[in-house]
Amino acid sequence: MKKTILLPALLLLIFEGSAFAQTLTFTNTFGGNVDNLSSSDFIRYLKDENDEFQKKKFSIGERAQLDLSSPELDGRIRLDLASLDTKEDEDENFSLNLKGYLGFKPVSFATLLAGNSFFSKFVIPASYLPANDEYTIHGKLTGADGAGILLQAAGFRLGAATEAGEEAVFNFGASYELKNAFNIGATIQNITDKAGSFGVFAGFDAIYDFKVAGGYIRNYKGAYLQNTKDALQLSLQWILSGTGFSVYAEGLLGLTNDIGDGSGKRYYDTKFPWYTAARLLYKLNEDTTFYLKGTSGYELKSSKAGETLTRFQLYPHFDHKTSMGTFRSGVRFSFTDKRQLTAVSIPVSWYYSFKVK
Repeated sequence: MKKTILLPALLLLIFEGSAFAQTLTFTNTFGGNVDNLSSSDFIRYLKDENDEFQKKKFSIGERAQLDLSSPELDGRIRLDLASLDTKEDEDENFSLNLKGYLGFKPVSFATLLAGNSFFSKFVIPASYLPANDEYTIHGKLTGADGAGILLQAAGFRLGAATEAGEEAVFNFGASYELKNAFNIGATIQNITDKAGSFGVFAGFDAIYDFKVAGGYIRNYKGAYLQNTKDALQLSLQWILSGTGFSVYAEGLLGLTNDIGDGSGKRYYDTKFPWYTAARLLYKLNEDTTFYLKGTSGYELKSSKAGETLTRFQLYPHFDHKTSMGTFRSGVRFSFTDKRQLTAVSIPVSWYYSFKVK
């Protein structure tokens, strides 16, 4: 109910705030690409139970985003439209998702926040996952959404918010950053629940073009590890100046290896869950950039699960800028632990951005 009430009120505030914003930027993305759209990849071939590849329906998505900013206001509204995975004999279905937030600064050191998504706006820098170009949920100072306040001065930031939902969920975070030296921070999410999570992160960037960061998470709720309670996170970014190359990598390790099957019984796996990702970037010129991204990981399974849950993915792709926007495409290969190819997909997307005022 709270989200239902919050969204129309938020939209009204954003549209009214846009009249007072100094800068309005519109960004549009179209195509089929899980990297920058809510859709699946444009073309997908998945291996079936007969070990044969089957072509799925084309997947199409559209993302329209408006960002506004001024000394007193900061906000974003994003509309996602995407085709859903359906059987071949069914009509095409689409999902519609509207997200946004608005921040108001009554004074220079305080921002009042409200929205059903804060995106990656209020985060601890050391919680960044550079290979996937996103921040872990545990590094968000004000949580994922809701209403709250962010205080910031002299490198310090303190955030507090309550999430939009049926039950009250309180999130807190604090960080300190010394530019071109280091940053540290911690978050406590869903503090009133014993299943709430805690994250602490630290990053070092005093070496030119090189950054390294790490963290510890209690009650991990992120997307890259399943069925683990505690986790360690490590990341690095290295820009090789003058060569056109950059390297981005991250790793997560679960510190618990037991899992239930829903009956209340617990089983212990012989391994701990882990996830790694690396992205190599080569900037050919001002218009064209090539990437090679690889991911791998191991998920815990109960003693009743017969299938392996180790996974690998390889994704060469490129960006090409034109006067009409940027085109991105590549080929995504998915493998099992035995290096058997299980899926091939071709993501395609085109995006452009311009200032409205």
